[in-house]
Amino acid sequence: MKKNIAILFDGSLSTENYESSEFFLILDECKSHALPISFQAFAHSNSSSPSPQVIKKVKELTGQDFKSFSELRSTDFDGLIIPGSEELSVDSALEKAILNFHSESRPIFSSSQASVLIAQVLCDCQVNIALNEDHPLYDQLLSDGAEVIPCPSDDFVTDRLNKVISTTAFLNSDPISVVKKGLSGALSEFLEMA
Repeated sequence: MKKNIAILFDGSLSTENYESSEFFLILDECKSHALPISFQAFAHSNSSSPSPQVIKKVKELTGQDFKSFSELRSTDFDGLIIPGSEELSVDSALEKAILNFHSESRPIFSSSQASVLIAQVLCDCQVNIALNEDHPLYDQLLSDGAEVIPCPSDDFVTDRLNKVISTTAFLNSDPISVVKKGLSGALSEFLEMA
């Protein structure tokens, strides 16, 4: 059965390195394994517009154009992927999307900095996320009620109760081959839940 997955684009990708971003690594991983998935990319409302190269690559990988984040309806999708980015921050629309997917028991996959956002929004649920112990918000997230689990880049953390899968990805400054292994494992786990 084909899975319908929403993936968030935050607009922080530069033209030079966009193909090595978590966003595209995740899409490329699905395409390389010919997984039965339909992706819809949503441009976050606080982001800058995607460059022509990014638009072309997304169309090539998903077969679809970007949609506005305001068009995201959790009931239309089997799961949500939020790739990490330093630029991403929680606003009311993103918080609502996370809470809707969570309340409908639809899985959420986050990487890097996006895991912090998941923990901030779902801290009352004692969500488990992957994060480095040296991250500036590590202690704060623990005190807020999140279960923060140190994790190498080539691994991931699964919170089956909350249906949240997370990986540290580039937070550990590991080579792309190591990050890809963690993203691949986390993606497989996510799709199993979707």
